[in-house]
Amino acid sequence: MIAVIDTHCHLSNQRFDADREAVIARAQAAGVVHALSIGTGCADAEALLGLRARCGGWLAISAGLDPFSAHEAG
Repeated sequence: MIAVIDTHCHLSNQRFDADREAVIARAQAAGVVHALSIGTGCADAEALLGLRARCGGWLAISAGLDPFSAHEAG
């Protein structure tokens, strides 16, 4: 079986507020062995820190600064 890694997801998005843990559980049950959740700005990336702690080594996080949030970095 091939290991599946989600290389770009947005688990901090408000759409997942009601069922974020269930979404993660379904991904893991479907065979996703690792995920990289991209924060859309500094505050969003910081919010992912707690989620990463709860997910153990399954979740990695990063911050993407697009033209609409780049001003936050500086």
